[in-house]
Amino acid sequence: GSTNQEYDTAFYDRVEVMRGASGLLGGVGDPGGIINVVRKKPLAEPRLVVEQSLGRWDHSRSMLDVTGPLALDGRVRGRAVLSYLDTDYHVDIKHTRSPQLYGVIEADLARDTLLTFGASRANVKARGEGGGDVPRYADGSDIGLPRSTAHTQPWATGERHTTELFAALEHRLANRWKLKLNATRSTSDYDGSTAFGYGALDRATGAG
Repeated sequence: GSTNQEYDTAFYDRVEVMRGASGLLGGVGDPGGIINVVRKKPLAEPRLVVEQSLGRWDHSRSMLDVTGPLALDGRVRGRAVLSYLDTDYHVDIKHTRSPQLYGVIEADLARDTLLTFGASRANVKARGEGGGDVPRYADGSDIGLPRSTAHTQPWATGERHTTELFAALEHRLANRWKLKLNATRSTSDYDGSTAFGYGALDRATGAG
């Protein structure tokens, strides 16, 4: 569903998995690990990447990624990523449309000082929100519904808008030490209606 915002992976350069005593770095000390997603950064050389993917159930995703120097002999660099998703699903009724935009600028304030600031915006509009469990007969047997059966309604829609602003100031010290300050502000709003069904059906009457 669209109630949990997910930015397009085109905005990120890589995913890092940090294993071990993650309680020392985050969380409340339970065993586990930390997943760190690293945003794309501007490149020193101009580059343009265009991607288009098509798939089953009218799936279409477009992506434009442009980067390069902006000013001051390359000491100011920028990058912008635009993605657009339009897709149906194997389930009837369900449909998602999502335009997303990411932009970031880097500026070399001094030889060892780097300022980064940027923003991302995602709009997700979904039809067929909800669904619930696949119903079965009261004795546990399969009703025999096709995999494409929708357990929601066409009027069950949801629309989410998410904006993220971020900035970082990094200063390189001696012996490969770094001092880094990060700030991020995220806002999100959701408006929608949902429909779902649950429970078993009586084999004789079909009531549930």
